[in-house]
Amino acid sequence: MSLRTVALVCAFAVAICVATSSLADDLAPAKSTARSTETKTKQDAEEAPAPEPFSLVRLNRPVPATRAYAPQNADEKANLPDAQPPIDDENGAATNDENELEIVGRILVDQSLDDGSGKYMIEDDCGMLRIIPQDAVRSIVAAPDRTPEEIGDKLEKKLLDEFGEGFAVRRAGDFIFVSDASPAYVDWCSRLFVSLNAGFQKFAEKHELPVKDRAEPLVVVVFATRDAFVRYAAVETPSANMLSAYYSMQTNRVALYDLTLTESGGQYADSRRKRLTLAETREILSRPNAAYNVATVVHEATHQIAFNRGLFLRTGPNELWTVEGLSLVFETPSGRVAQNGWSYRSSFPTNERMKNLYLRIANPSVALFRKVVEQDGFYQNIEASYAASWALFYYLYKRKPRQLFEYLKILAEKYPCALYPKEDRIKDFESVFGDDWEKLARDVDKFVRKS
Repeated sequence: MSLRTVALVCAFAVAICVATSSLADDLAPAKSTARSTETKTKQDAEEAPAPEPFSLVRLNRPVPATRAYAPQNADEKANLPDAQPPIDDENGAATNDENELEIVGRILVDQSLDDGSGKYMIEDDCGMLRIIPQDAVRSIVAAPDRTPEEIGDKLEKKLLDEFGEGFAVRRAGDFIFVSDASPAYVDWCSRLFVSLNAGFQKFAEKHELPVKDRAEPLVVVVFATRDAFVRYAAVETPSANMLSAYYSMQTNRVALYDLTLTESGGQYADSRRKRLTLAETREILSRPNAAYNVATVVHEATHQIAFNRGLFLRTGPNELWTVEGLSLVFETPSGRVAQNGWSYRSSFPTNERMKNLYLRIANPSVALFRKVVEQDGFYQNIEASYAASWALFYYLYKRKPRQLFEYLKILAEKYPCALYPKEDRIKDFESVFGDDWEKLARDVDKFVRKS
């Protein structure tokens, strides 16, 4: 696979992770966006206490949740203020009971208006981000307390209803896997995700990052065949046939397919693959040609974990270079059979794939790094943006970790759906790293070439 193909496949996967839509426009002006890009303070917290973890929203008419495709090409993204999940589309595939008149979830944004024409953004208890018109809401009350086991049981039932015959669910750590793939492959995936989540926890503790736990399990959908995966993914992206895995910010799911088919060179028929042992699955996925696809699964799983542990915000605003930089750094401890393709290391090694891409196409200029931080035209030169994002994040992680994690904490304190213009992005960056962009560009380039 060429470096260009590698970069483009990564880019399409990230387009799903940070898919842009009209959500910011739909919700503005509003209570949560009124303070624009200002961060939350202690006084803010006292003035606006956090709502109950879960609310029960009773509706006077159904508002179905959907998985919907939002524009993904560079031209459509170029002038949008921030990356937001594709929610408000009536043409997507339904993922819940269309007659549903009660929703249990967290109210992330309350933009109710006196005339009743406002909206709410809700994360339901299955992880879906939903926009609910105010005039569809009959009442909002505190939801009855439920144990994590009860929440998981409800999610299991919904997933089995959605995916139907042939699919089974499996819980592992903080995850629920719904799959029609072989038990051994699901076992391999579950071990990988659990190991990655534990590694993320160690990473957060080492750098004193204020991450959180979730009561609801994270959903991973594992398809037995690539064709079934593409049909599922095509609802959300036209580039589905170029992906091996992706994370959807709207549904909060990672989806992937059984890689043993492609990575074994087709040597096993479907019936034989269903009977592969865990040891055989590990052997196939530890082969050198499998490294890229395993890294892609790790990359997308890192997105899911980071967004759900509170390091990044699913509702934005985010800095794409930090979102992508983190996942590209986490890709690297891959290929160790004993750890199912990934194991945590306290100091991440260089991502040679991204280093080669950087050396091939990136011009280490002030303009390149400023544009990445400004998030100006990120998708117009996706290869350079990816290369610069990895290089900048990796350099700061290795050389200025205290400042990097101070900066990430600033980003995590932004208000949901707030606009984040490029002038404010630069201001926040310079408040931590200084304003000598020429020295930064030289230092990053020198570091990458020596790494």
